[in-house]
Amino acid sequence: MANIRSLSKTEPGVKEVIRVLTMQLAPQEVLLNLELQFSKNFTGEEIALTVDNLETKIRQKHPEIKQIFIEAKSLAASRKYSQLPE
Repeated sequence: MANIRSLSKTEPGVKEVIRVLTMQLAPQEVLLNLELQFSKNFTGEEIALTVDNLETKIRQKHPEIKQIFIEAKSLAASRKYSQLPE
């Protein structure tokens, strides 16, 4: 699903596509799990709007994808957790 990776990168605020996982559930039914890294200055509302836009674009290009799960990570959150002592 390289097309989904490329499509995701065109959305404003998406800094990195961490993971694209798909599962074929039936002949014309695919589940998509997408993990994205967002800019640290993106608000929750901006992330939600971007996710909605991206879901719409994915469904238009890939009608076989019936279920989409997007995990949004912010750069600020990843830095915070990476600095915690082990």
